[in-house]
Amino acid sequence: MGTETCAETLCSLDTGFHADTVEWCPVESFHDYLVCGTYQLLEKNNGDNESTPCPEECSSTGNERLGNVQLYCLDNTLGRFVNELC
Repeated sequence: MGTETCAETLCSLDTGFHADTVEWCPVESFHDYLVCGTYQLLEKNNGDNESTPCPEECSSTGNERLGNVQLYCLDNTLGRFVNELC
């Protein structure tokens, strides 16, 4: 028999782009903080100025990369994340 792991969803949110990495702060007094890194590759269409979402495996030549780093604090009393601006 394998060991079972139990995970619980505390809350969820829309980061705007695909969330590529999420890391909780390892410092004892800041365990309720996390950083989320997002990324989106926009493919340039031939002949026009519009961009469309592009799968990661497509060529990045001439394409636009968007993304950001977001800092959140989990507010256990509200049961949701609070976006911290920094």
